[in-house]
This record gives sequence, structure tokens and C-alpha cells, in this order.
Amino acid sequence: MNVILKLVLFLSSNLLGMWMHAITFWIVMTMGLRDFNADPSLLQFYSLQVIGTWAICALFSFSFFFLKSKMRYFFLLAPTIIPFFFGLIAPVFY
Repeated sequence: MNVILKLVLFLSSNLLGMWMHAITFWIVMTMGLRDFNADPSLLQFYSLQVIGTWAICALFSFSFFFLKSKMRYFFLLAPTIIPFFFGLIAPVFY
């Protein structure tokens, strides 16, 4: 696989993962799972958790460049998929 293609996949996956905070926030508010307007500190707590999850997954996605098995695609998609599901599940437990 070309190095430029790997770099584009890596950057696009992490960019989409970075936006998962906003996407899951919009879904949670639209579905009415949690009202963050009532408690702004809860919104800050939620944001830090989802962004922190994305940051850790972004570090793991860097292994995409070094792995040779099919498992590297899981690590590539981790910054997109894991924060999305975490962002949807976490407000249920607040």
C-alpha cells in the first residue's frame, strides 16, 4: 500500500474520530437521552471523556503503519468507532 494512501487513511480516520464528540452530542440531545442544558458541568465531563477516549484511540491507530496483518484496519478505525459507541453509551450511566 502506498505511503501517501496510508497517511490519508490515517488522517481521515482521526479527523472523523475527532468529530465524534460533536456527532454523539447531537445524537444524545436529539434522542433525549440526557439534557446537558440542566447541568453544564455534566457536559464538560462528557466532553472530556469522549475526547480522552478519542485521544487514546488515536495513539493506538498509529500502529496501523507498523502492523502487517488484517488487524491493522481495526486499529485504523478505532478512533472513529470506539468514541462513537462510548459517546452513545456513557450518558445512560450518568
